[in-house]
Amino acid sequence: MPADFGDNNPCVIIYTSGTTGNPKGAVLSHKNLVHNARQCSVFKCRRDCKVICVLPMYHCFGWTCTVLNTFYRGAELHVMRMFKPKDMIDMVRDQQITDVIVVPSIFKLEGLPGLGKTALVTALAKPEDFKSVRFAMSGGTTLPDKIVEEFTKKFGLTVAEGYGLSEASPCVFLTTHGEERQGSCGKKLDGEEIRIVDEDGNDVPQGEIGEVLVRGGQVMLGYWKNPEATAEALDADGWLHTGDVGKVDADGYYYIVNRIKEMIISMGENIYPREVEEVVYKFSGIKDAAVIGVDDKLRGQVGACFYEVQDGAKVDPRELKRYLQKNLAMYKVPREFHRLAELPRTATGKIAKRKILEDYLAAKGE
Repeated sequence: MPADFGDNNPCVIIYTSGTTGNPKGAVLSHKNLVHNARQCSVFKCRRDCKVICVLPMYHCFGWTCTVLNTFYRGAELHVMRMFKPKDMIDMVRDQQITDVIVVPSIFKLEGLPGLGKTALVTALAKPEDFKSVRFAMSGGTTLPDKIVEEFTKKFGLTVAEGYGLSEASPCVFLTTHGEERQGSCGKKLDGEEIRIVDEDGNDVPQGEIGEVLVRGGQVMLGYWKNPEATAEALDADGWLHTGDVGKVDADGYYYIVNRIKEMIISMGENIYPREVEEVVYKFSGIKDAAVIGVDDKLRGQVGACFYEVQDGAKVDPRELKRYLQKNLAMYKVPREFHRLAELPRTATGKIAKRKILEDYLAAKGE
């Protein structure tokens, strides 16, 4: 007897990174993955394209966008066994790679966390090394504007951004090649529905912020052996509640503002850490930054800024605070500043805010 098999059968379980809570296993079907790979048509990858695979295949961003999409288009995939900046540059140059799909840390021009002072790809590479590249995409976590500007200035390449989460296989928004808009993660994809809602579940007007909801063929079956978490994420009508705050402009471009769970509420005012972090990154000498909400007896919560300094640079926290006061509303300026030798990261390169907060509380004896 043949096995009872259908496209809705579970294919993989992808565990969320757990940056703001305990990891959960998102169960993705064969249909979910193929559907999302088809939606990656906005990359305009063709049979004559050559795509480099740098990202780990156990993560759905690397698997769907780099591997499945490339195979679906009949293009050529070049796999790196292990990521080493010089090896990646050599492969891009020697194999005439056309498509580079990576995480933000690879676009940076400073050292790579975990590899000491080893320079990143974009620091070591010369403009001619990337001459064959037609498409550069960043995903997995937010890409600061400063990094985009530096990369574009050096290589003459615009950077496409996307947004997604493991529960959506992962892509929800992607930027069409040739239609990049800095700060935006692109437009909605074919075959999906999007809502942006307020705390009461009502749709908000265009331009206003709210939680992003998605419904479509790429949305997970549920969390592995976790019906409570599944019911919280997927409502009765099939809408996936992403837990991320976003907005859409008049041209249909979407922008992710922050995670709901990371939002800081201080004296009744909502503070979105990503907005503050963008300004911190523009201060001379800052390499990485994370703004996190910490308890405060008077205000309820305040922002605490944890930052890492570029090699050889000096950052005076008082000057940094004054800079933020000039460029942000006063209530958005962090009350605490903490320099770390290195910001902890997850296996996929995201800054591990949960770990930072745990270490902060442990140091205070809480």
